[in-house]
Amino acid sequence: MIFNVAPNSPDLLIGGKKMQDICINDGKTITQDLIDAEESFDLLHGILELIIQLPWLKVHAAGIYVCAPLSQKLKLVTHINFPAHLQCHRLIIQPDYCLCGQSEKSKGMLLNHLNDNMFSPCAEKLEDYQLCKFPIKHSNGNIGVLVLLLNEVYEFTTLEVSTLEGFTDMIGKSIYILLNNQEKQLSELILAQSKYGILITNSKLKITWVNNAFERTTGYSLQEAIGESPGLLRSSRHDREFYRSMWREIYKTGLWEGDVWNKRKDGSVYPELLSIVALKNQQGETLSYAGMFIDLTRMKAAEEKIRKMAYFDSLTDLPSRDYFQQHLQDSLKAADRNRRGLALLFIDLDGFKEINDTLGHDVGDLLLKKIAQRLKASLRDSDFIARLGGDEFCIILENTSDDDCVSSVVNSCQQSLNKPIGIGGHNLQPTVSVGIAYYPDDAKSQADLLKAADNAMYTAKRAGKHCYRFFHSCQLNFHGSSI
Repeated sequence: MIFNVAPNSPDLLIGGKKMQDICINDGKTITQDLIDAEESFDLLHGILELIIQLPWLKVHAAGIYVCAPLSQKLKLVTHINFPAHLQCHRLIIQPDYCLCGQSEKSKGMLLNHLNDNMFSPCAEKLEDYQLCKFPIKHSNGNIGVLVLLLNEVYEFTTLEVSTLEGFTDMIGKSIYILLNNQEKQLSELILAQSKYGILITNSKLKITWVNNAFERTTGYSLQEAIGESPGLLRSSRHDREFYRSMWREIYKTGLWEGDVWNKRKDGSVYPELLSIVALKNQQGETLSYAGMFIDLTRMKAAEEKIRKMAYFDSLTDLPSRDYFQQHLQDSLKAADRNRRGLALLFIDLDGFKEINDTLGHDVGDLLLKKIAQRLKASLRDSDFIARLGGDEFCIILENTSDDDCVSSVVNSCQQSLNKPIGIGGHNLQPTVSVGIAYYPDDAKSQADLLKAADNAMYTAKRAGKHCYRFFHSCQLNFHGSSI
């Protein structure tokens, strides 16, 4: 999809001559004209430009080598920033040597360092870089290798591996088409069967072609998309300035990449990683625009699942201690900005140890889950509740330092637990003890506020449980309110 040359243009000539039909890896030799004609691979150069621009990958240089089977040589056909000794170095493949390295690792990716004898003649000149090589394949087998020089040692994620595999797949099919000089339309040239969604527009931003993955992802067929603007997919998640900024970058650099929320034919909105490139001829004139996107729906769902595991308690589905600490910190900052008070409620279930000891942990877990549901249902939308662990819960009430208001919330929580909870044939009547502290009146820091609310809760425990205490009342000879 990232091509700087149009099909059937003079740019696809080699030394002024049209490429001859050439088969790859079938015993025929690639002509010297082809492997020496670096300019004929401008379309591959465009793919390297996008790889160099990937924000998560610090690539110093990238190059594509093509294999001549009988001579067992790899020729560099296009590159970005390759050192001179790599540009002129013709690599020899040993008879028992895999085209793309000593051994293939997981997910079809090869990650070899400088001890690789494929680059041994120039290894001493590459000490500052990590060398990564990826096989370029086609149905006939290996046809070349993509080489990246990274500025630092990098461990690839599954999504990143998949993305780079997509690029090598595009490179392989494009090389095969080039070497066989098949008179292909642009749609075939840029991989109609790619798993990445691809669309092509003319210079006036009217869609001229989309691939199968585009149809599957968006719900629009080729016939429905042709003649339409890419705005067909625009969702309401981005304002006009977002798109103005995008096109300013494309007009300036010829390339843009970022996360976008687009809309399917059925109206559903989905996230995608989108790359747009201006396709130009050698005179710098824009012939068309190409966009390639990856549907991030599954990845976003996985990220949300991981986030939920990290920030939400798996038993009660309430925010966890880590999430609570972060939210409390943000709430304290907001209280400072707004010059408003904040109340922290520290809640502990009465007699929970006895329930666990006599009825078992399964019953105890179900009880905690029911209590969490009732407490949450009794709160206002603006209130924040979290489970700190065990039978301890915390509630944050923002913009308040009024005892009557807080007492009303506590009473609501207590009343929500008045009805017995039936679990495993047992009717349980839970009660809670609550400690209350105010910021900034009772404490000036997050840690001190938690400590103050905790101390007030233990005062309520000592007072006979099933009651609540204010920290400021505890300080005045423990005058509090009992239920």
